[in-house]
Amino acid sequence: LEKNFRPYATASSTARLHYSIAHNDWRGVVSWVTGLHISGCQVSETGNVEVVTNDDSSAESTLRAIAESTVAVHDASPFVREILLDQLALRYIFLPIETEHFLLLMQRLAKTGQLFHPPDEPTTDSPLCLSERLLPHGRPSPFHKAFLSYIIEQRFYNVLLAYMDFYSLGAD
Repeated sequence: LEKNFRPYATASSTARLHYSIAHNDWRGVVSWVTGLHISGCQVSETGNVEVVTNDDSSAESTLRAIAESTVAVHDASPFVREILLDQLALRYIFLPIETEHFLLLMQRLAKTGQLFHPPDEPTTDSPLCLSERLLPHGRPSPFHKAFLSYIIEQRFYNVLLAYMDFYSLGAD
């Protein structure tokens, strides 16, 4: 009986997230993020998710999930908060608390292995992609400019060369 006990099996998505956070259930948080249906949106140049289709119903659920995550992250323990933010970032969803501060966005990209992100295309699993606007190859974006300024300021010249070479920046 205990192994089949799932207290939020029929609960709403919002209730499942809040239940998992309240009980420090990191597996529930991972399951909630994995189960998000993402469509009708894209990652902007600043890392925010924005609507790109006229079909409000498909994008509405994604935006609602982001809003719920933004509220829920404040109630989470530091451990569960990091898991939630990492899992969302792996799906290319960055909450406003990170996109409003360049260093937080840079840290999240680095922590999730996406700072040096190969070109990608939207798929049915993840219609969001970083290559189009946030981390484009061959042309500068606001993130590229801020990152290059940061690594020059910090004198990380070997990272500067690797980053510019990886993203084909300054080749022309």
